[in-house]
Amino acid sequence: MSCGSVLAGMNSRLEAVLACPRCHGELAAGTESIRCRGCAAEFSLAGGIPRLNDGAVDRDPRIAAEWEAQHHAHALYTDRQSIANQWEEQVLPRLVEWLSGTDGPILDLGCGVGHFGRTWAARGRHDLDLVGMDLQVELLEDARHGYVGLVEGDVHRLPVKDGVFGAVVVANTLHHVSDPGRALLEIQRVLRPGGIVVAYDPRELRVIEAIKKVVRRKNNAFTEYHRAFRPDEYRDMFTGAGLQLERFASVDPFGPLFATGLDLVRAGRLGVASPVARALARLDSIIERADRTRDFGLMLMALARKPPAGFSRKTVQV
Repeated sequence: MSCGSVLAGMNSRLEAVLACPRCHGELAAGTESIRCRGCAAEFSLAGGIPRLNDGAVDRDPRIAAEWEAQHHAHALYTDRQSIANQWEEQVLPRLVEWLSGTDGPILDLGCGVGHFGRTWAARGRHDLDLVGMDLQVELLEDARHGYVGLVEGDVHRLPVKDGVFGAVVVANTLHHVSDPGRALLEIQRVLRPGGIVVAYDPRELRVIEAIKKVVRRKNNAFTEYHRAFRPDEYRDMFTGAGLQLERFASVDPFGPLFATGLDLVRAGRLGVASPVARALARLDSIIERADRTRDFGLMLMALARKPPAGFSRKTVQV
């Protein structure tokens, strides 16, 4: 392999953040492969996307099952007639707002086909670099808007240097991860002191989880490991990783359920996906503004910060 400058031939903005997933050493890239300058591990490079998952699919059967499920889910994620997809585009701007005031670069971890990247670009956020990372490279091939670079990587062993990101976004990601606690430890590692992580995942409600199991039992786009989180469990994951929880909210009381239900009967084929999604997001917003004291949202949002050395931890709920 002929190696030029670090990450030569790829977007140069990745140069400052990527590292070997095994030893976190510096990387050197040729035209079709990447080599670690430290441990000499070699990885492939195709279509401008460094393949740095380091055999994650072979290490853990849960990761293998998720990789396969995401392959089957690809068509669902790109379906413009899906009300759930259109609804997600309505609610993702809230995550952009929670990132206001942060420094870049920002990692969109578990970016999939790039829904957040498109939202980021549509909101005119071109001042900070956004890097997209996912385990399933098939999805990354559709994530071309809003990102300065894309990487195939494993959330449990991030191919990223220590303390290089000002923020990490994990939108609809942690509930797919086999070990969320370990993933958050990795997120904490790659954040700069004072950097933040913004997360968004389904809330566990027993009745809804029971319905999901029935509906999804023959759907290859889901695995038995897919889950939702109790609010206390979600909070504990962040604090357990050494992150200071600053904002926490239970949001979206109706949108996720109705959007998913309407997709089951393929209502989006009637050409109503976008207006219905907007209406559902607007309804949830009205309900949340009308009564902030009730805790019945179907989704959980959290903002946690990596504290500077010597900074005392505290938890604030909003």
